[in-house]
Amino acid sequence: MNCKSQTPCWVWHDIETAPKDGEVILLMQGRNRICKTGRWDEQHEHWAIAPGPMGYLAEVTHWCSLKDACEYWVKQTKPNAEAQTRRVAT
Repeated sequence: MNCKSQTPCWVWHDIETAPKDGEVILLMQGRNRICKTGRWDEQHEHWAIAPGPMGYLAEVTHWCSLKDACEYWVKQTKPNAEAQTRRVAT
């Protein structure tokens, strides 16, 4: 586990391998481990916050597919949600 992002390391990839086709992905800034959704801005050749023109991200070091991140968190939270539902029902 990456102790700062709380997401397993296998989900994160070096930014050099990120798709630059306009696909929205999860991006991580290296210095502070802040994660935001973004995409490659071909016109300005920079990682842009997505959706919309809300700015750019500096020092992006890693990326993760939104599908992989969502699947991981659904698996992690589903047992807890089911346990909470059982507690409320009893």
